[in-house]
Amino acid sequence: PHCMERNKDWEFCDVETELKCDALNDPDVQSVEIRFPPTRVPSRETTYWCMTYDLPQDEDYHLIAYKPLIDNWNVMHHILLFGCGESESNDTSWKLDNPTECGMALGACTDIIAVWTVGVNGACYPDEFGFRVGKHGYKSVTMQFHWNNPMESSDFVDSSGLELFISTDIRPNDGGIMMVGQRYLNIPPHNPWVTQTGGCPSARTEKL
Repeated sequence: PHCMERNKDWEFCDVETELKCDALNDPDVQSVEIRFPPTRVPSRETTYWCMTYDLPQDEDYHLIAYKPLIDNWNVMHHILLFGCGESESNDTSWKLDNPTECGMALGACTDIIAVWTVGVNGACYPDEFGFRVGKHGYKSVTMQFHWNNPMESSDFVDSSGLELFISTDIRPNDGGIMMVGQRYLNIPPHNPWVTQTGGCPSARTEKL
């Protein structure tokens, strides 16, 4: 509370401007809205919750843009949207049909295809690419919320989400994500200098 009082004159980063994206005027573009149902936010400072959604699968689409649908600015820190890969088995246990606390682990859904954080009004991808969804692309996505509740209030409810814009006008290139780095860093205290090293085996790099 004392920090909030000291920072009361900071500018609030709510975004009032609409996403500017000329491609959304294309008649081949349609929108898909994905949201949490009204969900009670845990009375803890930091929590990660996830839910899985099926996308249209009748044909191929490119995800070309998205914008946030923020319901509760008091707690929403950021949103990640993960594309879910095809499973070689019929196991669908990784699908989360309802909002579920998920930490930062998402099982079969690891490809980040959309990101929102405070101060951002969405994204419009360049004309050269889109993320393929549908018949031969991502058929499901998992949306992950990071709720930040520093007051540990028990009366917050949130039903935020994303509006996705997909097009049947397939662009020249499919988008992809390459993530590098380490998931966890162990930095011991009271050390003036700490060095961390990481590597990437050739079995991975030869696929680039």
